[in-house]
Amino acid sequence: MVENWIVGVLVVFAAGYSLWYLLPSAARRYLARLHSALGPAPSCASGCSSCGKCPGTAPADAKSVSQSQVHPLTFHRKA
Repeated sequence: MVENWIVGVLVVFAAGYSLWYLLPSAARRYLARLHSALGPAPSCASGCSSCGKCPGTAPADAKSVSQSQVHPLTFHRKA
């Protein structure tokens, strides 16, 4: 029975985080007026640069691949 409660709490927290991440900025600004901890949106503030989504960064994988190792894919139709 305890396991069901733990799983339920984890699902509620995951759903809440997903909802918060997808929430429009206007709604987050409104919630920030209610409580200051609710204002900031998830962002790339950590500076990890592992995904390449931050401006001016590339994924860690792309930095290690040189231009000579990149080959285009060619697809041929079967007749």
